[in-house]
Amino acid sequence: MSTAIASSKGGLRGLNVFITDVRAAQNKEEEEKRVNKEMAKIRKKFKEAKEVDGYARKKYVSKLMYIYMLGYELDFGYIEAVNLLSATKFSEKCMGYLALSLLLHENHEMLPLVIQSLQNDIQSRNDFHQSLALCAIANIGSKEMGESLSPIVQKLLTAKATKPIIKKKSALCLLRLYRKFPESLSSESWSDRILLLLDEPDLGSLTSTMGLLLGLAQENPKPFESATNKVILLLSKIVLQKEISKDYYYYNVANPWLQVKLLQFLSLYPSPEDSTLKGKLQESLRRILSSADSAKNQATPNHKNALHCVLFEAISLVVHLDDDRELIRTATTLLAKFVLPKEHSNIRYLALSALGTIASLDNESSSLVTKHQETVLQALRDVDISIRKRALDLLYGMCDKANAKTIVSELLLYLASADFAIKEELVLKIAILAEKFASDYSWYVDVIFQLVNLAGDFVTDDIWFRVVQIVTNHEDIQEYAAKTVLSTLQQPDCHEVGVKLGGYILGEFGHLIADNPSSSPLVQFKELQSKFSNISDVTKSLLLSTYVKFVNVYPELSDTIKPVFQSYQTSFDAELQQRAFEYSRISLVSDDLMQTVLDAMPQFTERTVSEEDSRSPEKGRSPKVTASSSSSQPSSSSSRNLKNSDLISISDQPSLISDLPQNVSTTPVNTTSTPAHIAPQQQTPVQVNQPKEVVPDALKRNTLITEGVLHQDQYIQIGFKSEYSNNGHGRMMIYYGNSSPSPFLNFRTSFSSVPFLSINAPPMNPTLDSRAQAQQLVTMSSSLAEFNAFPTLDVSFLSNGNPIQVQIKLPVTLIRFVEQTKISGPDFYSQWKQIENPPQSLQSVVKSSKPIDLGYVNKVLTVGLSLTVLPNVDPNLNNIVGTGSYVTSTSKTPFLFRLESNAAAEMFRVSVKSPHPLVASGIMRLLEIHLS
Repeated sequence: MSTAIASSKGGLRGLNVFITDVRAAQNKEEEEKRVNKEMAKIRKKFKEAKEVDGYARKKYVSKLMYIYMLGYELDFGYIEAVNLLSATKFSEKCMGYLALSLLLHENHEMLPLVIQSLQNDIQSRNDFHQSLALCAIANIGSKEMGESLSPIVQKLLTAKATKPIIKKKSALCLLRLYRKFPESLSSESWSDRILLLLDEPDLGSLTSTMGLLLGLAQENPKPFESATNKVILLLSKIVLQKEISKDYYYYNVANPWLQVKLLQFLSLYPSPEDSTLKGKLQESLRRILSSADSAKNQATPNHKNALHCVLFEAISLVVHLDDDRELIRTATTLLAKFVLPKEHSNIRYLALSALGTIASLDNESSSLVTKHQETVLQALRDVDISIRKRALDLLYGMCDKANAKTIVSELLLYLASADFAIKEELVLKIAILAEKFASDYSWYVDVIFQLVNLAGDFVTDDIWFRVVQIVTNHEDIQEYAAKTVLSTLQQPDCHEVGVKLGGYILGEFGHLIADNPSSSPLVQFKELQSKFSNISDVTKSLLLSTYVKFVNVYPELSDTIKPVFQSYQTSFDAELQQRAFEYSRISLVSDDLMQTVLDAMPQFTERTVSEEDSRSPEKGRSPKVTASSSSSQPSSSSSRNLKNSDLISISDQPSLISDLPQNVSTTPVNTTSTPAHIAPQQQTPVQVNQPKEVVPDALKRNTLITEGVLHQDQYIQIGFKSEYSNNGHGRMMIYYGNSSPSPFLNFRTSFSSVPFLSINAPPMNPTLDSRAQAQQLVTMSSSLAEFNAFPTLDVSFLSNGNPIQVQIKLPVTLIRFVEQTKISGPDFYSQWKQIENPPQSLQSVVKSSKPIDLGYVNKVLTVGLSLTVLPNVDPNLNNIVGTGSYVTSTSKTPFLFRLESNAAAEMFRVSVKSPHPLVASGIMRLLEIHLS
C-alpha cells in the first residue's frame, strides 16, 4: 500500500494530513469525529461524480482504505474502487487493485462487476496489468472467479510467448484456485502439459510450476507419475552438476525452495525402476546428506535453516524409498547427532520424529536407532515438553525384547519427576511395553504396581483390568501377585487403584497366601478395611464383593465381615445398599448354592486377531458386578481383553439409540382430539413427508451423543469427543488412529463449513506413525442461517504409496446450540397462538420406521436432542409438546414444537413454530430425521 500511496511525494497530501489528524486524536471520540467528518466529505464528493477525476478518486479511495483498516465499517465507495481498475494510469489502477484485495471478500456482491476488468487486464500485453490481475484473483479466490478466469490463466501459463514473471504468477494463481476449488483444474488434462512446463529455463518460473505440480500430485498422484523422471534429472542437475545461476543461491545453498519441492514430489512415488535414474537419485541424496557437515563451520543461522530444510526432506525421502541400507544408516547417524542438546529445539524435534519413522521400518532399521538409546534417553529430560513427548514416542517405538527392561526402568525413573502434561501418556506406554516384552509376568506385575505407587491418578481402568486378566489366566504368578498387592496395601499412602487391584486379587487368590501368619485372612481383611473410608463408592462396591468371597472361603471371618454389610444396608448409594443387603442374606442360603454363586472366576478368553478387528459396541464397557459374578470388575464374559494396540485405540462409545427399546407393541390411539388452546390448522389433504436427505444410521446415532467413532477401516480409525457451551460456541476433539502397519505420509485434513456453523482447526502434522494416534481440536461457532447440511471432514494421506481419501459428515446440528427453556402451559398456548402463518409456522407428517413408543420418543427428545418436553400440557396423552431456544453468540431464538402420534398408522404429525423461519425449518428437519 505504501508504494501506491506514496507514488508521488506530496501527491496525496490530503491523505497525509488526514492520517496525521487521526493519529493526533486524544481519545476515541475525537478520532471518530474526525473519521465521520472525512467520510461525509468523501460521500459528498462521490455524489458529485462529474467533479471527481482519476487523481481525486485515487486519493479518496486510499482514505477509505485507511478508515477501513482502522476498523470502521464502510457502506459506500466500492463502486469508485472498481472504477479505478479501468484507469489507464498505473498508479490509479494499482490503487484500485489494492482496494479490491482489501475491501472485497470472496462472497462480496460487487465481485461480478470486476470479473470483466480482470479478464481484460489478464489478456492485455502489459506485464504490470497482468501481474496485478493475477495477484487479485489469487488473493480473493472466489468460486465465480475460478469458473470464469481459470481457463484464461491456464492458457497464459502454457503460452510460449508469456514472460517468466507472468508464468510464475499464473502458476501460483492456479495453485490457489485449485486448493480452494479442485474442480477448477482437471488433474488428468494437465498431466502432459505440466511435463512441458518442467523444461522452463527460468528457475523462478520453474519453482512456481513445481509448486503447482506438487499441489496437484498431493491430491491425485497417479496422473503425474511420469513426471518423476524429469524431477530426478532436475534434482541431480542442481545437487550434482551445480548448473544453477548464482542469483538462486541462498546462503550458499542452491535454490533450497525448489529442492524441497522436488524431494516432496518424489516422496509421493516409489523408487524408479530405471537403474540409471535410481543411481542419480541415490547419489543426489547421498550428496545432500554429506552436506550436513558444512553447517558446523557456518555461523549464519540462515545458512543452517536453508541447509536443514533440504536435509530433512532428503531424509524423509530416504526413509520413504527404503531401498538403500547405506543411506538409511547414514541418515540414522546424522539424525542422532541432531538430537544432542547443543542443537536447536526445532531441529531436535524433527530429528526425533525422523528417527521414530526409521525405527518403524523393520527390525534392522530399529536396531540402528537402538544404538543411540542413551542420546534419546537424555532428550527425555529436556526442558521443552514437545521434545520430551517425541523422545517418549521414539523410545516406545525402538523398544524390543533385548532393551525392554532397560527402557522401562528408565521410564519409571523419569515418571517420578515427569510433569502432568506427559504423565498419562507415559504411564500408558510403560504398561504396554511391560506386557508386550515381559519375559515373565512377575516382572510385569512389579512394573504395574510401581506405576500405581508413582502415578496412580494416571493408571486408567483399562490398565488395571488388563492386570486382572493376566493374573487370572496365569496360575504361576497368582501367588506372587497376591503377595505383591498385600504389601502395596500395607503402605500408608496406597492409591485407590491399588485398592481395586487388592480387592480383586485377594478376593480370588488370597487363599494362596493365607497360611502365612503375616498374610492371614484376617490381615488381608484388615488391610482392605483400613482403606474403606477413603475410597469412592465404586471401589467400596468392589470391596463388598471381595468380602462376600472371604465369607465363603474363610468362615471364621463371617462374624467380622457381616457388620460391614449391615452398616451399608442403609447407604445413600443404591449400588452399595443393594450389594450389602444381598451379600448379608447370601450366607443364609444353602452351602451348595453359595459355593456355586461365589465360585472362582474362570479364565478370560484371549481374543483372536479377527475378534479384535470386529469392533463390537460392547468393547470398552466396564461390566456390572453382582453377587452372581462374586467379585468385582472385570467380568470374564463381557470385559474387553486388551491387546497392546487396544490401550491406545479409541473406544467405541455406546449409542443412545441402541439403549432405547426397538420394538414396542402399541394400541391404536385417537389423535383427532385437539386441545382448544392449540387450534388445528385448516384441514387439507395430508402428504407424508420424509427427510430431504437420507441420513445414515451411524451419523444419526452420533448426533445424539457427545463422543464416539466417526469412521473405521483397515487404515484409520477416527473418533470424536465434543462439548458445547450455552453461548453459541462448541469444540470437538477429533482423534486419528493409524491402524495400518505403515506410517501415513502427507496426512492432511480439511473442514467444510455450513451456513449456520463456522469451523476452525489447526493444521495436522503431515506424518502419522504406525499404530499411533493424533488429535485435532476443532472450534465451532453458530449463527442464524440455513440448517440444511452437515459439516464435512476430508482426510487424505498416503499409506504405503497408496493415496487414501476419507470424507466424513460431522455429527453437528443446530440442536447442539439449543438451550433448554421451561415455560408454563398457559405461556406455551399464548406463544403458540401468536405464530400462525408460514414460514414461521410449519407442519409435516412423518412415517415412523418402527412401532411408536412414546417413552422412547421422549428419551430421544430429552436425552438425545436436549429439548425441553412439557409434561401434562397437552390434554391428549398421545401428544408431546416442548420448547427450546437456539443460541448464537449474539442472539437467542425460541421455538415451540408439538408431536401428534398415531400408533395404528405409525405416523407423526409434527408442528414447529418460531419467530425466525430458519430456526423453524431447522428444527422441523431435525425432528423429521429422528422420527422417520
